[in-house]
Amino acid sequence: MLAVRLLAVVCLAGRVPCHSAGNLSDSKGPPLLGSVPRDDIMPNYPEDGKTYRWNVSILVTLTTGGTLPTDLGRSGSAIEMAIREARRNILPDVYVHYKILSRPGMTGCPDEENHATYLITNYAYGEAVDQGIPPVGLLVGPACSDMGLPLVNSQATSDYFDDMGIFKTLTRLAYTMYTLDAFSFRVLDALNYTDVAVIYDEVMPWSQVTGQVFYRTMYYRTGPIVMVPHQLPYKPAGFTNFKGMLEDAKKVSRMILVMAPAKVVRTWMIFITYEWFRSPYFGDYTWRNGDARDEVAPAVTGMHDGVILYALALNETLAAGEDHLNGTTITRRMWGKTIPSPEGSLNVKKNGVKDQSFVLVQTDNSTGSSWSPTANGWSTVMSYDGITGIFRSDVRPIVWLDGKPLPPNVPACGFQNEKLSCILRDSTEPQTKLYQRAT
Repeated sequence: MLAVRLLAVVCLAGRVPCHSAGNLSDSKGPPLLGSVPRDDIMPNYPEDGKTYRWNVSILVTLTTGGTLPTDLGRSGSAIEMAIREARRNILPDVYVHYKILSRPGMTGCPDEENHATYLITNYAYGEAVDQGIPPVGLLVGPACSDMGLPLVNSQATSDYFDDMGIFKTLTRLAYTMYTLDAFSFRVLDALNYTDVAVIYDEVMPWSQVTGQVFYRTMYYRTGPIVMVPHQLPYKPAGFTNFKGMLEDAKKVSRMILVMAPAKVVRTWMIFITYEWFRSPYFGDYTWRNGDARDEVAPAVTGMHDGVILYALALNETLAAGEDHLNGTTITRRMWGKTIPSPEGSLNVKKNGVKDQSFVLVQTDNSTGSSWSPTANGWSTVMSYDGITGIFRSDVRPIVWLDGKPLPPNVPACGFQNEKLSCILRDSTEPQTKLYQRAT
């Protein structure tokens, strides 16, 4: 499942077996915690030795030294920033213990070996209990939907997570397929395209999931507009026949969607592709090589924002005197919030889904253009504002090759020049013979 493979779930306090080390609040009175446990990753409390009313442990389980956008080497500092903010300003009366769980060589997450869940449960049932460490209240790593935990995920893109009957306590800070599908349909409808070829890398998890979801969503689309999608998956190992794949796509469509790593997309340069966010994991989609990309990745800021959302919700729950071990209560307080974020601001809708904005951009390698190109040679032609729901198809006109007009959804003579009227028009053979051959 995608959530397990991408290891980008932030799993928060709830009534689960890992609280066997104790409760979040101590019915015997506030515990006096004069020093942090020796394995705390950030043992620099602003007021070491003070009395705290409640205590909680935050466990982080992520890959280390790998290529995932949320690898600990990329996301660790963002998580630490959030924990420091929670300790100092949001939860001053809660003792927050922070620990990283990992194992040597844990650079990826194969389906058959869920290392993260093993590490979390082994720690919660064993080491934490033996050492008297504060009870587990927050997990940064994967967890199960039936734990009753508030879950915050910065990588849950699949439409599988749309089922709120299963994921009742999931707050989605990822760029969801649901919103991307809606944006894509608006773009395709604005251009009057219904016949669409979907090319995707069936090995890379992101490409496979996105490509398959696009195909299914178009195939099962209901309403007055009927889509005719065609999926063209490929295995990257040893694959070099990119021209042949484009020829296959040309036989069924004039609109080609490509879900593949940037180096593959660059090989074609005839595409509409999707870049969730800029990250070395996906590659560089710009047409220029060697440019520096130093923006903060949304996959990383999502983990930071998840910790902050949890801390705010926990603080509100404690202040209201409500059950702070009720995962549903905590989750509902995380929804419908707007908070500051390293990205600028984060707005979580009342259904627990992050507001997302998208733009359709076109490469601009021209000179003397009347457009104002964005950085790295891209110009926005269509946009969607996730907060207002406003879609604009007229930001700038799309410039087609050699100044030609928008290609029709189906060419006048068909995709393979198969229409009888065109065969009769272009041939010098007797029409009777041509008709017999065509039928």
